[in-house]
Amino acid sequence: MSTRTPVAGSSVVRLDRCPGATVACEQGFAGTGTFLAMAPGELKSIVLEGNTLGSAKKATEETADDIWKLPLPVSTIR
Repeated sequence: MSTRTPVAGSSVVRLDRCPGATVACEQGFAGTGTFLAMAPGELKSIVLEGNTLGSAKKATEETADDIWKLPLPVSTIR
């Protein structure tokens, strides 16, 4: 789960209703805003292991954003 061309204003990974998930061995490339976003209160149940997220502005954040309302990148629209 990484991208060398992050989408501005969108996290690289968004997890919702995934208690106990493990995110391991991922990389946040230069230009990454937020790597992992989750709904408020859900981040405490996630395990981050062996990730290289120093180039991301934020490794993680909790937001109430609904991923299904975010615009799709042009490259995914067919």
